[in-house]
Amino acid sequence: KVAVPSRCPAMLLNFKPRPLEGIRFAVKDNFDIKGTRTTLGSRAYFELYPPANESADCVKMFTGAGAVLLGKTKLCSFISKEDTTEAVDYPAPFNPRADGYQSSSGSSTGSASAVSSYDWIDFTLGTDTNGSGRRPANVHGCFGLRPSQGLIPVKGIIPSFERFDVPCIFSRDIRYISQIAHFLVEANNETFPEVRQENLPIAFDMILYPLDFLPTSNSVQMDAIDSLVADLESVLNIKKTEISIANTWQESAPNEADSDNLHEWLRDAGWAPVFYDNTHNLDEFRAHYAKTFNKKPYATPYNRWKWSLGQTITLEKRNAEIQKLDSYRDWLLQEVFKTSIRQAIMILPIDEPMPAYRDAQPAPSVLRNGDLPLNLSPIMGAPEVTIPLAEMSYESEISGRIEYLPITVSILGPPGLPC
Repeated sequence: KVAVPSRCPAMLLNFKPRPLEGIRFAVKDNFDIKGTRTTLGSRAYFELYPPANESADCVKMFTGAGAVLLGKTKLCSFISKEDTTEAVDYPAPFNPRADGYQSSSGSSTGSASAVSSYDWIDFTLGTDTNGSGRRPANVHGCFGLRPSQGLIPVKGIIPSFERFDVPCIFSRDIRYISQIAHFLVEANNETFPEVRQENLPIAFDMILYPLDFLPTSNSVQMDAIDSLVADLESVLNIKKTEISIANTWQESAPNEADSDNLHEWLRDAGWAPVFYDNTHNLDEFRAHYAKTFNKKPYATPYNRWKWSLGQTITLEKRNAEIQKLDSYRDWLLQEVFKTSIRQAIMILPIDEPMPAYRDAQPAPSVLRNGDLPLNLSPIMGAPEVTIPLAEMSYESEISGRIEYLPITVSILGPPGLPC
């Protein structure tokens, strides 16, 4: 059992509740907490560095608003990809959904696992780079919010790829997501004037249905997604707009793209700058550890593969691919979202639901193209909320009975909004 503080604030004379008063939360272990060590999911990292001298700015922001910090959650080592069988230094947390032996995904593994497992945690903070928050929300069947980039401060959070990195929020209850989103609006009135309360709620006038990613081949998933789309059409009093991002690119690509199709143009943009930054962000750690202990720090096979590729990428290559991402962002906002004249949302799948047992060996590592749906919100700096919709039945190899996997959908909005 774990002792936790009451959710009821102290009723003192002239007491004025703060926006998040009494709400309990935990943070991913790449957030610094004053007086504790940050592990980064690595025993070597934990061994090398002393406790943090101060907490991450966003932790201070949330506790200053009345939220109560309970502790830290596990993550995949070095904020990277790590299947459950690859979690060597610290075993992966369990996913309580389905038969209880499904993958926890990552890298914000523990943050999603905690809110889906324990009713005494109201929300958790993780990070999302190119899916490391949305994928865990998907497999754990919880709400996940990746806010617009810049709404939550990142000082005191160890980065993976700062161009994409955003602190994200997990909860079982959409009301906590809404409460935190309203808090972020108030906290960013000056930085993001477009999200002031008087400008909310946003009158969305377009539902984008990207044929590049929809429909999926899973009929149960599509029934849930199409039901949500129908509800949105009814509430917003508009019809969905089917669009092909790839075809629109062919018609209106920026001049610098020459004659490349979108998939070819973004072939390296989805992985090369990410690998470069993740590799070199840890240069000082690897050198300091080797000097201190006269040996290399342990890293999983995936991280060793990732760093070896990261070492082959030049700074010029990294910057060239980021320029492509910036051009693609500007094109998306102008040609797809039409942010100068419309307020659009886009419906996106995360992954197709299927069993992924935690004792299964990982598939071979692949390089991810920049045109994948998980890259849209990072490239645009835009908000994306993952919503659990339904369940899909399957016969479990573990329990030998019918179990149920969560089905989620993501809604992507224009940059600047909290969600």
